Order: sequence, then structure tokens, then C-alpha cells
Amino acid sequence: MTKEKLYDSVYKLVDDYYANNHKQPKYLFINSDFDLTTYLDSSDLREYFNDHFKGMMIVRTSEVTKEELAVH
Repeated sequence: MTKEKLYDSVYKLVDDYYANNHKQPKYLFINSDFDLTTYLDSSDLREYFNDHFKGMMIVRTSEVTKEELAVH
């Protein structure tokens, strides 16, 4: 996964979730082996703290492949 694909995926998932549910998602699901920080620009690292990214709690699970992301 590239940085561009990560950002495209996150923003599309958030937009779709918001459009369908009229609220921001609370969770970002990523693969348990996926190190999100290696895909973030330094400016976006400010959005990554205490297992949260862009206001969503990060949930690491083996149910999601390394090339997939999910929000809820």
C-alpha cells in the first residue's frame, strides 16, 4: 500500500460512512501487522496518537488484509 492509496482509502471510507450514516466513523480497522506510521506524512503524524487517527480509534485485526482498510 502506498501513502496515496492509504489516504484515498481512508477519506473515501469516511465520506461513504458519513453519507450513509450521517455521522463520523469511530473506528479504523487495519491489519494487525500493518504499521500505519510508515505510511503517514510527518504533518499527519500529529493526527496519530494514543491509537487514534483522524479522530478514529485504530483497531488492529487479522480479519482485515494488509491491502484493506475498514471503518465503523
